[in-house]
Amino acid sequence: MEQINNISQVTAFDSNSLSTIVYFEDLSNEVIYEIFEYLNFFHIYEIFFNLNTRFRNLLISSTLPIKINLSSLSKSNFEYYYRNMIIPYQHQIQSLYLSNLFIVDLFLSSFSLISKLIQLQILIIDKIQSKYLDNFLNDLFFLPHLSSLVLIFQILYILTHGDIAYLVANRWQFLILSHMPYLRIFDIQHRVIINATDREIYPDLFDQFESLFCFERHWFFAYHIHETGVTADVFFYSTDPYRRRHFILAIEPTKRSAPHTKQRYMNSVHHLEFQHKNRIINWTNYFSNVTQLTFKCNPLQENEYVLPIIFNRIFPLKQITKLEIIWFNLDLKDVIELLTFMPNIHMLRFNLPILEKIDLNLIQQSESFQMVSTTNKIKDVSIGFQCTFELIELLVKNQSNST
Repeated sequence: MEQINNISQVTAFDSNSLSTIVYFEDLSNEVIYEIFEYLNFFHIYEIFFNLNTRFRNLLISSTLPIKINLSSLSKSNFEYYYRNMIIPYQHQIQSLYLSNLFIVDLFLSSFSLISKLIQLQILIIDKIQSKYLDNFLNDLFFLPHLSSLVLIFQILYILTHGDIAYLVANRWQFLILSHMPYLRIFDIQHRVIINATDREIYPDLFDQFESLFCFERHWFFAYHIHETGVTADVFFYSTDPYRRRHFILAIEPTKRSAPHTKQRYMNSVHHLEFQHKNRIINWTNYFSNVTQLTFKCNPLQENEYVLPIIFNRIFPLKQITKLEIIWFNLDLKDVIELLTFMPNIHMLRFNLPILEKIDLNLIQQSESFQMVSTTNKIKDVSIGFQCTFELIELLVKNQSNST
């Protein structure tokens, strides 16, 4: 930049090797425009826009294709350039390179600006986050001149549901090879609820992920199909969670393309979600850093209470600070029994639709209730069902006794 700013004259050589001094400002507009084509637009703007009236008018009236490289800008400088250059000249931007993480985030989260770059031909994005990927891919349909797209990132995490297009292995392979060649981690979780009569098409889709392309990259997957009457719950997911903080224990996979999840990945999990009793009983890995639990199951299933001793084999009960029970057929007495093994719970969320059938006086007299009422550390309680005033009164008394 310093060298460019110091240029005030151009030395030209003729065929007889005689030099001629030509001042830059003496060049014709056409020649200056040709020189601009070789420069980054930000450099052009910074050097010439405020130099004099002639150069300012050249930039304002210019229809030249613009090349923008945002690889080395501070946040404050980006906001200035964004306001003064990107927005006013968006219809002339032909090439765009985004690399700084905060710039990529700001650019992609600002009202679908990508879709307004109607002359864009080359787009290179480094460090794009997966949360923007869905909307970003939709925006690409509005770029009729786009001929080159490169996404440079190593981790892709997809959590989605419903759209069967996410389960077409060949489309993923083409997208990754064409536009994400540096992808190292491909972590997908896809869930869809279908008619049970349609379940036959899904195993064939999942089998397509058992390809050489996936094996060479150590990408392995599993799925389960759980029928519940006329519908079926289909869940397809990566078997290695890549330091995933939230882990779901659902029913045993119908099929997997690799050995069981490695123990080393369990240490990154802080939120553990249980969805099926048999998977809990048969689980062999240990989640050493879990602090939050969620229990889920179908409300039409039988009572599925699992003894705390089994849980303690999977995670340290005394380490849990957040407990959430959603449509899980536990009686209140079972919840209280569970709390006796989790003395450090601070937040409790539960939805127990059968509580109105419980004898609250009998529960209040139990040894477990007496223990929890004097030792618990619960500060935040949320009840997601219709309950009696007596139950609220019981919980409030329980909390006041422990303070």
